[in-house]
Amino acid sequence: MPELKQLEFAPATRRLALFFIFVIGGALLLLSACEPSQPTGSTDGGSGSSSSSATGGGADPAPGDTTPGDDKQPDGPAPPGMVWVPGGEFAMGGDDDKARADEKPIHQVRVSGFWMDVTEVTNAQFRKFGEETQYVTISEKGLDRQASTSRLRPGVPPPSDQDLAPGSLVFRPPPGVTVRNHNQWWQFDPGANWQKPTGKGSDIKGKDDHPALHISWVDAHAYCNWAGKRLPTEAEWERAARGGKDQLPYIWGKEKYPKGKHMANIWQGNFPQENLEVDGYVHSAPVKSFPPNDFGLYDMAGNVWEWTSDFYHPDFYQVQKVMGVTVNPLGPAAGFDPRYVQNRRLRPDAPQYVMRGGSFLSADSYSTGYRPSRRMKAAPQETLMDLGFRCVMTRQKWEAIKGKGPAPSTNKSTLKQDADGK
Repeated sequence: MPELKQLEFAPATRRLALFFIFVIGGALLLLSACEPSQPTGSTDGGSGSSSSSATGGGADPAPGDTTPGDDKQPDGPAPPGMVWVPGGEFAMGGDDDKARADEKPIHQVRVSGFWMDVTEVTNAQFRKFGEETQYVTISEKGLDRQASTSRLRPGVPPPSDQDLAPGSLVFRPPPGVTVRNHNQWWQFDPGANWQKPTGKGSDIKGKDDHPALHISWVDAHAYCNWAGKRLPTEAEWERAARGGKDQLPYIWGKEKYPKGKHMANIWQGNFPQENLEVDGYVHSAPVKSFPPNDFGLYDMAGNVWEWTSDFYHPDFYQVQKVMGVTVNPLGPAAGFDPRYVQNRRLRPDAPQYVMRGGSFLSADSYSTGYRPSRRMKAAPQETLMDLGFRCVMTRQKWEAIKGKGPAPSTNKSTLKQDADGK
């Protein structure tokens, strides 16, 4: 999605916001090193019942449950559709002229090795999940009332039935819109969901190999539970995206178009009005349409934004820098968004999760969201036409699965319960 620009604060208000961030938010961050930000079985980003897994083992444990230094690829076959991301230390974040404040400072992180999906979860894969579990996505059934109300400040009227209606945001810039008017190019379409990516009348026929779109964090988390996997932490995601190439502007190297070749599905032209389609795609592309990175992963830049398990806090990296080399960081214990300090409706500490990788809407003239250090965030129930995900799995989880033999059948009633948000 094209990133929403941060609000500009007056000096006095900004000082107040920064005080809140560092004094109150900082205390939470310092307690976060051993606290996972992805709750098991969550339906609203905070609590819920857990789902049974297609592999019979439930969700994969958080990376903090792995052994630091567990880096080399295990012997034997890989999990289907996954590749090994070797563990190691790397410089996380960015500091070049395109880096935004929440990408700074660069800090040292070490992650253990893990398995990662070669591609974003496709329509075919997500369809299988739905058929086996009867799961219904947020954009198909509508928002959960309790979760939506919890994001509001005290005294704010609860959301109406219309506010909670099924549907999703679709990119439809009207004539003459500029980058200053981001609220104008996103339109809520009551017919949009993963099976109707551009709204009523659209479909995904012939697009089994495209990434599933309009996927909320809640939906992605439910899929991961079913698959016996989990969402990557933000540190795992960046380690995987860089492919062992530290501090390069792009996941493939220093040049945006090496030898004139397009390396990712992104926006070409003057955003948001002119899309030259030089890379061949207006919206999503089939997975594996562009070269993989050095770890063998496809579409870690562009195509669709990807969820991570970490709460978003703009100053988390500053705390991490002070702590030195952090091992398998799990993100802050609580989120914070300074845009909502002056907002009269939304709480600035309402849960938001980090998204990474950029999408087919990422443009040099606006966001450069496809850079490996670029961070974006969204609420756990939020859905967009350029938002998807991929999963990871620990070494220990795969070894446990291999030792169990054939996977038992999925507990459909439990997953249906998760889908209903109960």
